Amino acid sequence: MAGDTLEVYYNQNGRWQLHATYEVGQREQAIEEAKNVEQKEGFATRVVRETFQPETNTTDTVITWQSAKAKNINDADNMFGTAPGGKGQQKPAQKKQAPAQRAAPPRPAPAQQQPKSAQQQSAAFQPAPVRKVAKKAKKKERGVLTRVLVVVSSSAAIAIVGALGVFGILTGLISMNMLQPGNYVALVAGTLVLAFFLALFFNLQKHFGILSMLKSQDKTQKRASGPEAMLAKTAKKKRPAQDVEFDQVEIEDLREKVLAEDLAEDSAAEDAALDVDEAPPTLDADMDTETRVAMSAEMDMDMGAQVHEPVPAPTPHATETQPHAAPQPKKEAPPPPKPQAPATPQTPAAETEARTTFSRFVGDVMRQAPADLNSFTRFGLNLYVAGAGSVIGQAKRLPRDTQLSVVKQGLQSSGMQAERAEAFCAELPSHGKNPKYAGMIQAGVKAMQEYLGGNATVASQVSALLQEWNLPEKRAAIPSVITFVFTDIVGSTAMTQRLGNAGAQKAVRAHNTAVRGAIESYKGREVKHTGDGIMATFPDPASAVAACVKIQREIAAHNSANPTIDVHLRIGINAGEAVEEENDFFGAAVQMTARICDKATKDNIWVSQTVVDACKGQKFGFIPRGGFEMKGIQGAKRLFEVGWNDSHKNELADL
Repeated sequence: MAGDTLEVYYNQNGRWQLHATYEVGQREQAIEEAKNVEQKEGFATRVVRETFQPETNTTDTVITWQSAKAKNINDADNMFGTAPGGKGQQKPAQKKQAPAQRAAPPRPAPAQQQPKSAQQQSAAFQPAPVRKVAKKAKKKERGVLTRVLVVVSSSAAIAIVGALGVFGILTGLISMNMLQPGNYVALVAGTLVLAFFLALFFNLQKHFGILSMLKSQDKTQKRASGPEAMLAKTAKKKRPAQDVEFDQVEIEDLREKVLAEDLAEDSAAEDAALDVDEAPPTLDADMDTETRVAMSAEMDMDMGAQVHEPVPAPTPHATETQPHAAPQPKKEAPPPPKPQAPATPQTPAAETEARTTFSRFVGDVMRQAPADLNSFTRFGLNLYVAGAGSVIGQAKRLPRDTQLSVVKQGLQSSGMQAERAEAFCAELPSHGKNPKYAGMIQAGVKAMQEYLGGNATVASQVSALLQEWNLPEKRAAIPSVITFVFTDIVGSTAMTQRLGNAGAQKAVRAHNTAVRGAIESYKGREVKHTGDGIMATFPDPASAVAACVKIQREIAAHNSANPTIDVHLRIGINAGEAVEEENDFFGAAVQMTARICDKATKDNIWVSQTVVDACKGQKFGFIPRGGFEMKGIQGAKRLFEVGWNDSHKNELADL
């Protein structure tokens, strides 16, 4: 069965980030939260409906609402940067540029030399049409002017209304002699000015978010003194490039700064070579210095190779005019394994131990799990592994991001793809709200706790656990026929007038005590209190008849002991099919039971033909009372009276 959730995303630095998750029925709350995020933080927001298909272990996403800023981001069909239906990273945001800054179409680098991040980012270098940019700029300018006029006019209107209100109050106070006549022009004018500026501030915040703009400006000033600014100062030359933002660019050490300078010189040399040979520029030539630094460091560590070599290496007789005389110092760089050496000390011992232990546990689980897993069984196994991963991260006191990384590693070890593992971890909070899913997560938690306690054989339980996971949910059997009982205090209104409120309440308590005691004795169930009676159900007609006889006899004993507070009941019993909803029952059988109770006489129990037929062989006496027409029920129905006291013995003897 597909599981649906609503997720609120915001766009920051060209990427869509998850903000909150809601149930499908909370769409209004999700939209309200998205609006609040846009108003307070100034980010573009969207509400996405995510549908998980456990049969195929896939997720489908549909945008159900987006803010005005989000509508200007043209990635609705590919919001996360992958094919529709997937959930990966979004492509970097693209900015429009003037014709003089437009670069030639990029040429992808060879597959063996181009990192994966460059392949994903290459789509962001398509130049923007100038006409569309101009039209959007004009349209945006008109929209800003319109909003400014609305803000000013509405603020002026509010100020005028406020000033008129103060003037009216002053006039009224003067007319009632509560205020001395005088010149209050200054007070009214001050109210007008104050109301105007207050309304102007609130309108500017509502339409333009000035507080968010001030916050973002402060963040920009702080960012100007960061690593990116230092890198811009160290670069000797920076050729015009397409204005594309890439986040998460890190400057780690002095070696990368030197590499940035080398790359700037190489870029100038390559530009000269490309102008001479009239060859199309490479993807690396279109990137800015920061991007090349990050990609060069990544490729140098992963492949142990040069960042890019578009032409053969220069000969020993190369002159200053040859384009690749500069790369000679890079060939004398330390061997490739050297940059990888600091990676081991940077990893905390607790994280290394957690990853090792969790990988061993997942390996044991996969060896014990059945080989032929369908999509639903694999989904249950993933929940089990995720629950176990949460325990190992908490036991080693790892940060939250590291805990998620450990869980993703375990899911990938069990056969899940990296993108799907990341999406699965994001969906875990919603999975935990499903009782069946939460049970499997809790089973993984318990298994890892035992595994850390020294029980190395706990993984052998996963096979039986998955078999139970595939069984259908067990539900309590609902009887096809239910026996209903209605009790009613005869003349309750007259009894209140005769006994008073306090006396009538004592009589009602006597009725409640007798009825509820009989219900408990014969395994019945009280459905509701009707004010002057009780509706109850019983497992079978015989139990209902016996309980009602007990009720009437206890009420008779109460009347003998309390003659001034006497209670008289009539009871109706019927059996049939009904629909249960919100702790109540509905259907023809329920309606007929109420009609039988209305037909019953004082101090008696009347039942339908269905109850009589079901009680054959039981020690009960039923006295026929004839056929009766009942409202809403077609045809006359035969009703019977249950014999329970001495006055009924003679009638039963004559039958």
